[in-house]
Amino acid sequence: KYNAKNDQHPDNFPSNWQCLYMVGDMLWDPTLDDQALLADAESKYYGAAYPAMLEYHAERRRLWAKPGPCMGYPRGDSRRPFLLSEAGAKEKLVALLDKAEALAANDAVRLGRVKLDRYWIEKYWIKPNARIREEEARAIKLYEAQDLKIAIDGVGDEDVWKDAPGQTDFRSTTHDADKPGAPIPAPLATEVKVLRDAKNFYFLCTAMDPAAEKQTFSEKHDGPVWEENHFEFMFMPPVIDCRYYQVAANAKGTVFDASWPGGKTEDDFGVEAKGRVLKDRWVVEMRVPTEKIHDFVPGERWRVLFGRCRFHKDELTPNHWNWVYSVGG
Repeated sequence: KYNAKNDQHPDNFPSNWQCLYMVGDMLWDPTLDDQALLADAESKYYGAAYPAMLEYHAERRRLWAKPGPCMGYPRGDSRRPFLLSEAGAKEKLVALLDKAEALAANDAVRLGRVKLDRYWIEKYWIKPNARIREEEARAIKLYEAQDLKIAIDGVGDEDVWKDAPGQTDFRSTTHDADKPGAPIPAPLATEVKVLRDAKNFYFLCTAMDPAAEKQTFSEKHDGPVWEENHFEFMFMPPVIDCRYYQVAANAKGTVFDASWPGGKTEDDFGVEAKGRVLKDRWVVEMRVPTEKIHDFVPGERWRVLFGRCRFHKDELTPNHWNWVYSVGG
């Protein structure tokens, strides 16, 4: 049953043959020269293609040995997708495989072995890296700003907000039973803008709503903000313990914050929020300190869910409440 669900299982032994071969020999004689043993095995395995494959494996092993996230529990395979993020790395490996195939063109056995290496690198390195690059194209790239001087007042009239990056592509969840995942109706257009300095995220959240004035608010910190109109953020920084952090705020400026798993509300993150309600929209402005979450490290990628919840039953949200969301990086 395990094997049937694990599509990489049939590749585990053949793609790691060098390791298995060397272990098999060196368990009998640990004084053997490991590099000489590897060179002897690979030269016989690849035949005429060996010069190109020698370069290929040297480059592949160099990329693998670079510092990177752990590949395994609890974060899953978070290493291989990034192995080809270095500029030109994929192109160099593919060019060496092309060269190796040309060298082995008259040897069907050795040519087949090179093609296996191409299959493995495409499946386990190139395709995962392509998916990561697609995600990067959608990511919000934040640079540390100095002296932002943002007043958290729910107005958002500072010049820095004008060109701030953000998200406008919000979608309905399955709570909108008719069209889950569909773009939200134009009258509910939603925008989140985001900035940061050395120790804080800043958010300016705008929720268009023709029924904006028909809402009530809780006022107690860590109260049931999720049962009313609110903006909500789930932060998952690149930390080994696989925790994520929830921050929600309504247009009154009431905040709920917790860490997960466990929904721990004891740690107050020091979030500052203010909001205002207009005739056709409501706005929330927030400062989220990261001191108790994770320090900013240049180049690291946070996974962030931006969400807006509307508690009002009408033709726009006929199911009484609707969660709309977008994912930022």
